[in-house]
Amino acid sequence: MVELIIQYFRVKRDTSDPKYGILTRRQREYSHCLRKNLACEFVNSIHILYETKDDIMELKRENIDPNHPKIVLYHLGKYMHYKDAYTYANQYLEGKICIVLHTDIFLVDGFQNIRPSHLDNKIYALARTNVDDDGTPTGRGIRIYTIPNDPNKYCATIDGWAFVSPLNKKVVTEANHQQNVWGAENRMVYIFRKYGYQVTTPLSKLKMVHFHKTDIRPNQNQNWITAEGNLIPATREYYLNVQKKNPHLVGGGIPKELGCSIITEDL
Repeated sequence: MVELIIQYFRVKRDTSDPKYGILTRRQREYSHCLRKNLACEFVNSIHILYETKDDIMELKRENIDPNHPKIVLYHLGKYMHYKDAYTYANQYLEGKICIVLHTDIFLVDGFQNIRPSHLDNKIYALARTNVDDDGTPTGRGIRIYTIPNDPNKYCATIDGWAFVSPLNKKVVTEANHQQNVWGAENRMVYIFRKYGYQVTTPLSKLKMVHFHKTDIRPNQNQNWITAEGNLIPATREYYLNVQKKNPHLVGGGIPKELGCSIITEDL
């Protein structure tokens, strides 16, 4: 059994907004994922670290019962950073298999096979598929890289983290950045590796779906984040002068071998 940690939130919108329709559809994508995760037999609880009471009201508007036996509500009172999710896991879920997940992801299969021994000093950097049960495309694909003279394949697109709580406190302290900033997950791989964790992506063993048909990002922080935690405006100039000219880098200038997870065939 796994414990999910997410931040479900109300997408800010009103009827006068020309994007009201697509923002409402985006909200429904988040709700769809929450329902699918609630239906997973291998999910013990979903811990929702919410920001305001309006987020809980949105659950009700979406016909999701906040008192569902699998839902655990925790008033964080702010936009969630990775540090907040890991702090929560360390405090309340010691010894449990925890998954910190993006809100637009739902788990499908393989997670019931994870055992605590699989995650001894190891992190699973979870990569999605983008095809629904009926074969319908649900969003963008993932980026997989190779590195010269290295037999491994590396995954740069990560939407969740599986680990056994507690995490190293130094990881928790350093992971004080939000999910929705470009390169956030690449920095997270870098931090885990920095403190001695093995980071792998069992791509064929753990299936989850990225449900993002709208392709809109209402809460996106328009910056890249560096390994040190500094924010760089995600301008076209930065892309052309740094990212495109330096194909060995990912995120906010992190070498691929430090900011991407190794794809494996086994748990």
